[in-house]
Amino acid sequence: MDLTIREWERITRTPVLVFAVVAMADEDVSDDERSAFADMWIPRLRDFEVSQLDHDRSVYQDALSAAASRWAGIAKLGEQAILEELQGAITLLNERLPERPATAWKNALRRLGIDIAEASGGFLGITDPIDVEEHRVLRLIFRMLSAPAR
Repeated sequence: MDLTIREWERITRTPVLVFAVVAMADEDVSDDERSAFADMWIPRLRDFEVSQLDHDRSVYQDALSAAASRWAGIAKLGEQAILEELQGAITLLNERLPERPATAWKNALRRLGIDIAEASGGFLGITDPIDVEEHRVLRLIFRMLSAPAR
């Protein structure tokens, strides 16, 4: 892969964008949602195989760390701006990554969105763990992610 540092930054920012927009959908970013992202997802993303090249892996790790540390600033952007940035990054992902890693990354983003939405919802397992606003945001994200990689 021949991605620039800026392109890696945009791609590695996508999990933080998904986290922020899903967690904020119900207007309350819970400790459970923060924990699901920090404790479960950041380690998974660090282990994600993006390339066989040492340089790519190093740039990816640095960009991922930088993106994760900036989530509060991302949250201040608001839903529409986050979704627009996410759409642009997904387009980049589809255009610049080979199909296999692009598809794997998009599948991880789908799972991340669901995990964050489910992290703080439901009542004693009786009600849906994903509220109406989170469902709405997930549908928007899933529509973006359905575009094929090239």
